Amino acid sequence: MNEKINEYIELIKHHYGIYFEHEMKIIYEDNEIIYEIVPCYYICDIIMASINEFKLNIKRLLPELNIIDIDIIKKTNSIQIKIIHEEKTYIPTDITFKILMGLSYKDIKNYCSTSKEIYEICKSDIFWYNKLKTDYPTLDIKYEEGKMEESYELIYYLTEFEFNDIKNLKEYEIIYLSEFDDYPIPKSIELLTNLKYLYILNKTIKKIPDTIGNLTNLTELHIYDNKIEEIPNSIGNLTKLTELDLKNNEIKNIPHSIGNLTNLTHLYLNNNKLEEIPGSIGKLINLVWLDLGGNPLKTLPSEIKNLKILAYLIIPKDTIIPEDVKNKLLDMGTIVKRY
Repeated sequence: MNEKINEYIELIKHHYGIYFEHEMKIIYEDNEIIYEIVPCYYICDIIMASINEFKLNIKRLLPELNIIDIDIIKKTNSIQIKIIHEEKTYIPTDITFKILMGLSYKDIKNYCSTSKEIYEICKSDIFWYNKLKTDYPTLDIKYEEGKMEESYELIYYLTEFEFNDIKNLKEYEIIYLSEFDDYPIPKSIELLTNLKYLYILNKTIKKIPDTIGNLTNLTELHIYDNKIEEIPNSIGNLTKLTELDLKNNEIKNIPHSIGNLTNLTHLYLNNNKLEEIPGSIGKLINLVWLDLGGNPLKTLPSEIKNLKILAYLIIPKDTIIPEDVKNKLLDMGTIVKRY
């Protein structure tokens, strides 16, 4: 409910070209809910000038409350919107908890400000932890104080994708996820068709879904510092990629389809478990930086010599470079480093 009023205030600000930041405070008193906007430069005068219209719109925004009256109080540096509504029948907290557990995330957010009791439940880490365990039983949920609603929100958005509720997530061009352990990359990520930059790091995920191959507008893909063991063949569909960063994982094999990524300029495969590299890597004609360091890599494929503009090559200390490849790299002026 607070979100609805806040969005309405933002609409008014946008309409009149008002750009100051404000804070919305909520006060509960029996059958009253008081919203205080601090500070309220300019917007106070706009609300007071069309007070009847403002009250009418507030009633339309909050049909879940049986509103009796709305009192607008202007102070020196703030304005209070006092909503007086009929008292609801008291419901014990444990029953309210169970009712909220059965609601969708969208409905919970709509109702969390309808009473002080519900508001307190919605702020509770225990509530969101139980909601996560109930709605996503296959996930290994870890309790983190102060982060449980944030964790639920992340998983909900990435698995449900109710775009209208999250301001058209599928129109996003960049997504950065980190420090949310044990949450898998959902198959529904394929719906983010406009995505250009995707960062998923500092997680414990082991698998990239095949559906990532549908993100054909990606230009940069960074999935490092995870526990990924396998790269799907569908990665070869991401032909607009210029940078692919898969370092610090547990990858054992690279699919031959990587040769389709002919726009790649930077490829980071360091610190994995690679024993060989497919010959199709020689098709990456625009590659200027290739990092293969920190792998149990025995030898380089001869096709490496086809990378005619490769400027920097990093390989493990014991990796054998075939003589023809060594000579070609020398001719091209490629800098070779080992670690």
